[in-house]
Amino acid sequence: MTVRGYTLGDFSAEAGIEYVVIHARADGQGRFTQANGLPLPALQPGAAVQLRLRATQLQDREQRKSLTTWEARPLLPASQVLFAVVDARALHEPAHAERLEALGLLDVLGQAWRLADHFRQRDSGMTYGTLSQGTKYHEGLLELRLEEPLVMERKGLKTYRLKPCLCRVPALPNASSDSGHDRSLNHALTRISETLELHRISHTGNAFTRYLVLEQSQAGGLLRRLVDWRDRVESG
Repeated sequence: MTVRGYTLGDFSAEAGIEYVVIHARADGQGRFTQANGLPLPALQPGAAVQLRLRATQLQDREQRKSLTTWEARPLLPASQVLFAVVDARALHEPAHAERLEALGLLDVLGQAWRLADHFRQRDSGMTYGTLSQGTKYHEGLLELRLEEPLVMERKGLKTYRLKPCLCRVPALPNASSDSGHDRSLNHALTRISETLELHRISHTGNAFTRYLVLEQSQAGGLLRRLVDWRDRVESG
C-alpha cells in the first residue's frame, strides 16, 4: 500500500521539499492566469496543485453542496489498542533522565524503548508481530487505548481529520480532563511529548504518522501507521 512517502519516525518527512505559492485568478473565459494577468508558469507533467477559493465562486450549486458537505467515516472501534511513537533520547541525557526519574516516569520511557526494540528484531516472536517499517533506534512505543470509536471526517474533498475521541494512555498519570481521559489522539500525543520528550521545544505532531495499529493476518501481526488505515478506508 502506498503511504504517501512518509518514513516511520521521521516527523518532518517533507522538511526538504520547497513549496511555492502562485496567486491565480480566472479570466473572462474561466481560464487561469496569474493574479497580475500573466500566464501561469510552465509546470512539469503530472504536477499536483491545490485550488483554494470561496465556495460562492462555484457556479454549479450541486457541486458547491458536495464540496461543502461534511462526511464522516469510522476508522477504528472502541477498545482498539494503538501505539504512539515516542522519542526516547531523554534516557541518554542525564539532566532529563534525572527529572523523569524524580517524576517516576523514567521506567515508562525505558519500557517504551524496549518494546520498540523488540519490534525492531524481526525474529523476536513478540505477540504483536513486527513493524511494517522500522523505527529509529532512539524511538519507543507507548500503548494507547480507545475508549470510543475513532472517526475521521472531512468537508468536500479536503484531507480527512480525526474527530475528538476519548482515549487513555495506561502508562501515564490520568489526564486533567473531567473524565480522566485524553480528549483526542492529538491531545494524548501532546501530553505524551510534554511528559516524556523533555528535549523537544514543540510538543505537537501528526497523529496519522505518530500512531501505529496492529493488523492481524494469517502470517502474523503487523504494525502499520494510522495513515495506512486512513488511506485504505478512503480508497475503499
